[in-house]
Amino acid sequence: MTLEDPLTYLNTDIGDRLKIDKYIINASGDDFYVPDNSHFYYDQLLGSKSLRVVPNSSHNGVLSVAEQSLITFVNRFQEKQKLPEITEKVQNSGGGEKRAGGKLLREASHRFTVDSHEPGCKGFSLCLRC
Repeated sequence: MTLEDPLTYLNTDIGDRLKIDKYIINASGDDFYVPDNSHFYYDQLLGSKSLRVVPNSSHNGVLSVAEQSLITFVNRFQEKQKLPEITEKVQNSGGGEKRAGGKLLREASHRFTVDSHEPGCKGFSLCLRC
């Protein structure tokens, strides 16, 4: 199997093809890629996109949710429904801590916060407040 980076096509004659809707599934405990690697490429992807990170999952563990997730994505695409959107804001709260809050935009709005109490730590807890 060969890995190919779609971003290499951005500034080519076929770069417009990258505007297709995209649904990306990552594992939070991936054996091969760091779990936060999406911050390197996600904003550069053209068109509509959605990222799902499967919690407590290894690289192969995403297979347990991939089928149902892709069915939902394809159904939304076929019915011309927008993908859910998340807006977020990161603030320094002092003492080396950062707090993130956000809003999930869809039929019902949910607010959540992500806390990391260790500077430089990549372990986060997600608190949903409906």
